[in-house]
Amino acid sequence: MKREKTTIGSWAVRRAYACLGIILLLAAGSSVHAQARRYPGSDPPPRTPSKPPVTRGPKNPTVKANGVLFVLTKPGAARVTIKNSQGGTISQGVSREGEYRVELKPGKYNVEVLAEKYLPFAGETEIKQSRPEYVLADLTPTTGAVQIALGTLPETAVVLIDGQKPAKVTRKAGNQIQIDDVDAGPHTLRITHPTIGDYEEKIEVQGGVITPISPVFREAAVSFVVRSEPGADVFIDNNLEGRVGERGELRVSTKYRPGRHTVRVEKEKFKPAQKNEEFPVGEAVVELKLTRALSTDEFSDYFLDGAIHWEAPKEWQVKRGRMTIDGTQVGLLKDRLYDDFKMVFDVSFTNGKGAAWIVRAQDKQNFYLFQLTGPKAQNQNTFRYFVYQNGQPRLLGSVPIVENLSKPDDSFTITVEAKGPVIKHYLQVKSAPKAAGPELISTITDNTFSYGGVGFGAKDDEEFTVFLINVTPRQ
Repeated sequence: MKREKTTIGSWAVRRAYACLGIILLLAAGSSVHAQARRYPGSDPPPRTPSKPPVTRGPKNPTVKANGVLFVLTKPGAARVTIKNSQGGTISQGVSREGEYRVELKPGKYNVEVLAEKYLPFAGETEIKQSRPEYVLADLTPTTGAVQIALGTLPETAVVLIDGQKPAKVTRKAGNQIQIDDVDAGPHTLRITHPTIGDYEEKIEVQGGVITPISPVFREAAVSFVVRSEPGADVFIDNNLEGRVGERGELRVSTKYRPGRHTVRVEKEKFKPAQKNEEFPVGEAVVELKLTRALSTDEFSDYFLDGAIHWEAPKEWQVKRGRMTIDGTQVGLLKDRLYDDFKMVFDVSFTNGKGAAWIVRAQDKQNFYLFQLTGPKAQNQNTFRYFVYQNGQPRLLGSVPIVENLSKPDDSFTITVEAKGPVIKHYLQVKSAPKAAGPELISTITDNTFSYGGVGFGAKDDEEFTVFLINVTPRQ
């Protein structure tokens, strides 16, 4: 029995301890739960951070951070130079794809940008701490382009800029060409081709800009308008183009190439007038005033005073009572003009080839020439007549001479009668004169020259002697 009590008592003690442990555990849990709950005004005061440890060094130190400069360039590759305010170079290099980047200390800087065929750029900027700065360097090109519309002009047309063929020419659609790398500023554009008149224009080229040009070309022809005396015949380069109308004007229908031309007008009883000059493309108005020709007084020369009355070539020889004609040059009577006249002179063949004389001479290039050939000429015993224009002869006709012209030391009397467009010639052989007087050997009708001077000239190496001459104007 005693042993059983002891066992029950021990169990009771253990049970009591267990209950006490549970109570303590619950009490501890309640305390923790109470601390976890927060109520207004019940927050614990903030914790005061611990002070950092004191380090040694300068009092109130200042830390400076660099900035970054971006230079944005156009063109994409350009040489960039950064200088400080004293002019010293801080950085230098070439931009890549239009950007140049450099890290700099805070302060003011000068930015310079250079590129070929562009005007230089200069600017200022200020770098601030820890901040990027941007400079836009949009350079102005020093060259531009010219785009020319050639229309129907062939590719063989010559295009010049300031008299020089451009180096960079590109063909474009629509028969256009583009000339690149032309310096900005004023230029002279010139386009030439045989089918057009020379085109020239002053142009202004701007840097970086394509300047369009649309030329208006003119046909390479000259249209003549001749104003002169009504009824006057108009010749251009010895081509008869028509007659001046009642209103004093002739519009020539023939188109002439630009260049040098001779425009001449003629009318009976008037002195001819002409112009010889360069005519450009387009309409050319030519005014030629005619002056009425008045025959001078009667003239006679027995060659007793030398050749004072003649425009004599140096080959001519004048001795007392005779004048010998030699050489190829023409000689004319000075300061005397005749429209209708009668001329008589005596002549002998010195070398047997004949003689030649001139009437109605405008000058030494334009006249009528008459030739009487002798026994030693290629076409012997023939009378031939020519019209010379600008020094070029044109045969008007020829007739055979039946008289004997081969007697040594024989001489011949030549009579010329000119009235209007009709010129008659008479011949008398001194060794065999005819009772009826000089015989008519030729009559020609020609309107080329209506008046002019008289003279002599050798056509085919003739050498002859004139003994006397008389010229009488006729009304």
